[in-house]
Parts: sequence; C-alpha cells; structure tokens
Amino acid sequence: NGRERILAVLQGDIPDRVPIGLFLQEEVLTYFFPERKKVDRVIEGVECAKAFGFDIMTRANTYTTPYFFHKSYPNWDVDEQTAHKDGNVHRTITITTPAGVLKQVEAAPYNKRTISGIPFMTTEYLLDIEADFEIFRQYVPELDGETIQQIRAEARQTQQVIGDVGISCPWGWGGVYNMAADFRDVQKLMMDPYLNPDFYGEF
Repeated sequence: NGRERILAVLQGDIPDRVPIGLFLQEEVLTYFFPERKKVDRVIEGVECAKAFGFDIMTRANTYTTPYFFHKSYPNWDVDEQTAHKDGNVHRTITITTPAGVLKQVEAAPYNKRTISGIPFMTTEYLLDIEADFEIFRQYVPELDGETIQQIRAEARQTQQVIGDVGISCPWGWGGVYNMAADFRDVQKLMMDPYLNPDFYGEF
C-alpha cells in the first residue's frame, strides 16, 4: 500500500513501484471539491488520493505558526487582529511584555475557501531591532504541556485519516534559519554576521 511504498523508499529499499504523489493543498482541493465550503489538506487530500489511486504525503499546517503566537502566557500577552483590504487579509500580532511591546504584521491574498492553506508574507517584523530580540529572549515562554498534548492528538487524528494511503509529513515552525527569517528581515539577517556577529550568534 501507499504507506509501505513510501516508507520503503525512505529506508533505502525498492518497492513494487515508484511512489507517486501530488503536492495537494487547499488551492488545488477547492477545485476538486467545488461543492464544499471548506477543504482540509489531510481529509480531502486523502479522499483525492483514493479517487485517483496515488500515494500521499500530507502536509498538515496546523502548527506552522509557533505556539507563542497562539495564546498568552505569564508576562506574554498575545493579541491578534485581522483586517481585509483590497483583496488581501492583514494579520497583526501584538505581544505585550513587562519590558515592551513586540509586533508582527503579515499579509496574504484573501480567499475564504483557501485561506487556511495560504502562507502569509511578513510586512513588519517581530524582531526588527536588537532591543526587540532582548525582550523576546527574556520573556518568550517555554512550550507548554497543553500545546504538546494538542500536537500529539492532532498527529493521532491525522494518522487515522490517512490509514494505509500514505504518511503524514506535517509542516512545523520551520528550520532555525527559516524561522529566524520570519521574525527579522532577511536582508538584515544576511548582513548580521558581518556587521554584528555576536548578536547574530545569539539570535
């Protein structure tokens, strides 16, 4: 089956045939399921794979946004506001700490049916200056047990939905450099090693 086929390749074995999968996200699935008001890349993705007979590596993105953007913690008060303008959705996340306020503004094209799958582009960075990083480093909360349990529950649910059609390959918060570039302008991030290597190392 699809799961065994993909795992065989990942382990260096030769399966019965080359695994075949599509990069399925909400933008594609809305066309395949036009009658549905909302689509999910795991649920509808598996349905699509079964319909066409291909293997699947689902890329659930529930946790692409870091846990410390999702809710407030002690000394870390999170406020999220969204606004629609000129066909785009703008998301502003404001974090209030005892040492100051951090703010990140992101934007994406707005489509009600696909918005859950569209990556946002950062327009104002959370850690724009070095002082922002000092606030962040002092007050950013540790990953809490409740969030860990939610992630595990989501993983179990995803595994049940996929079954033997394929495997889950969820998107997380990204690699170290990718995540850093989400919170600091990549142009600054690329110059930091030259202009301020000590700060860059700490960051």
